[in-house]
Amino acid sequence: MGEQAATNEVITGLISALGDSDEYVRSSAYEALAQMGEKAATSDVINGLISALGDSNYNVRWNACQALGNMGEKAVTSDVIYRLISALGDSNDHVRWSACQALGNMGEKAATSEAINRLISALGDSNDSVRWSACQALGNMGEKAATSEAINRLISALGDGNDSVRWGACEALGKMGEKAATSDVTNGLISALGDSNDSVRWGACEALGKMGEKAATNEAINGLISALGDNEFNVRSSAREALDKMGKKAATSDVINGLISALRDSNYNVRWNVCQALGNMGEKAATSEVIYRLISALGDSNDHVRWSACQALGNMGEKAATSDAINGLISAVEDSNYNVRWNACQALGQMDEKAATSEVINRLISALGDSNDHVRWSACQALGNMGEKAATSEAINRLISALGDSNDSVSVKPDDIVKFRLNEDDQATKHAHLSTNLKEMCVACRTIHHDNTSELKDIDYLEKHYDAEKAIEYYTKPWFLFRTVNQICRTENIKDIYKFRIYISDLHQKLNQLSMEQERNNIKSSLEKVYHGKPLSGSVLQQLIDNKDHLISMNGFLSTTSDSKICNIYAGVEELIDEGYKGVLFVFEIDKVIKQPYADISKFSTIPDEAEILFSLGTIWRIKSIRHDEGSCTIELTSCNEFDSDLTQLREKYTGDNVSLLSLGDVLLELGDEDTAEWAYRKMLSQHINDNETCGILYYKI
Repeated sequence: MGEQAATNEVITGLISALGDSDEYVRSSAYEALAQMGEKAATSDVINGLISALGDSNYNVRWNACQALGNMGEKAVTSDVIYRLISALGDSNDHVRWSACQALGNMGEKAATSEAINRLISALGDSNDSVRWSACQALGNMGEKAATSEAINRLISALGDGNDSVRWGACEALGKMGEKAATSDVTNGLISALGDSNDSVRWGACEALGKMGEKAATNEAINGLISALGDNEFNVRSSAREALDKMGKKAATSDVINGLISALRDSNYNVRWNVCQALGNMGEKAATSEVIYRLISALGDSNDHVRWSACQALGNMGEKAATSDAINGLISAVEDSNYNVRWNACQALGQMDEKAATSEVINRLISALGDSNDHVRWSACQALGNMGEKAATSEAINRLISALGDSNDSVSVKPDDIVKFRLNEDDQATKHAHLSTNLKEMCVACRTIHHDNTSELKDIDYLEKHYDAEKAIEYYTKPWFLFRTVNQICRTENIKDIYKFRIYISDLHQKLNQLSMEQERNNIKSSLEKVYHGKPLSGSVLQQLIDNKDHLISMNGFLSTTSDSKICNIYAGVEELIDEGYKGVLFVFEIDKVIKQPYADISKFSTIPDEAEILFSLGTIWRIKSIRHDEGSCTIELTSCNEFDSDLTQLREKYTGDNVSLLSLGDVLLELGDEDTAEWAYRKMLSQHINDNETCGILYYKI
């Protein structure tokens, strides 16, 4: 039950149990307090835990360390730190390991010189788990722990015989940031880029990225460029992210020149990721040489390279709008691959009026009849971004025809040609919108979790450090975000869902990228069944039984696993089963008709052993069979696409690159929800629209 059981009465009872003569009772009491975390952090409990660190039973000492660690900063006193430091010398491996973890969870508040020195000593422990958790603890203490001795010992740990220790050393050095960016550290991390373990290579990329400009040596740049061709997606992704950070912070010609050279690499993964890295740097990378090479990449033999070259030119905006680039993108609008056509249309749209030649407009008009929904949609957007210059009679007539498109994302109003995006004429305005969207989501989260100190701290952290690239990792963390997002989606309240648009969009896009990558590498071909375990009340279970053979739509993101044993654990939560719930094992059969992206996210997960397979919003399933066993139930479902609910259509508005409140309002109006449609139009007006025609349209609709 964890924090939910942390009442004063329960805590008082557990404090009494700490003195029980039976060591198993004592151990269980400490374990229960550990699960309650900060809510159990009273002075009496902390004093009891301090005493327990001297217990004769190692299980008691171990659980006491874990309990103090789970309380985090709330348990930090000089006495607690002193006793945890002493526990680093315990005869039992588990106690030493959990003492390291506890100090690490307390972060900078526990970063005394003595604690740091003892953790440095723990890097030489005979036990792998102790060395790994010592790395993590030093990393969590950040720059405070970045002493020359700690840095030197972490460099040595990069050569440890255990994979987890090497990975932990990379992570710790990365968290110490620029303070740890010595030439020895940089060289050690460059060597780690060639490690046999993919988690170590990933950690090395991330660490170099966090050190930014200070680590941007030619050797580091070349090492990261080589990592763009790694067999593992997460390594390639973090290498690209590191190069992005180096390029943005240092904007060095060395980074850009290294990437230009890599566009000729024989490995298409390298060329693909180089295009994405250059695109992420935006206008800073828009040199004539870069633009020339990206134009050449539009003719690459690999689809991924061609579409990412389109994307890169688009991200560079008007700076890349040379006649050669525009001509290359015009040709790409007719590419055999729909992703290339889609991104070519988007790129032309991002160049705005500079790309509004008669040839471009004609090609975009032709794209309105493309067989692919995404291409038609992006052609609409591109014409809209070009404004009056694109408002030829033929363009308007074709947009009117698009009103009857079978895909709601494509189906636009003729007046949508005025603006498809919210005044994002420059990068500064776009950044301001992203910042506003993030703040709006965090305010909503604080309202929901106003009485939970721990989660309020997590929300502060998310707002300060939010990174779209880590959207999947955020979802897997055992904190407020995944629960809150799915809870909001289940409410089916459009206004509430809208507040979370930034994260819903980022998570969907990252999941879509990963899904495409795994599909291309045939990783998903073996995924025929996935599982989800959950205790359900009798009334909810009866609703599912009554719905047999019918369709159900998942309003939120759906977490499953490829390991049925893990699900059995979640389905059989004893406390709930005792309260009249029944353990239910859901078996999802994946058919190839499934439209929504899904992927194995274990590489990004903070709990990789769960083998998590995550499905995006709006997956649709048919209940095939329901089998009852004693105390449990198995429900088999199969994927299908036989209907699209109104809410699924609306949520698709949140998962595109840009949220169009005008389009959203129009769809709501068509669905008969006039009040929420008016809210959408007024929300758009509050964004300070600088276009009189658009303002007039909005007031007319209201």
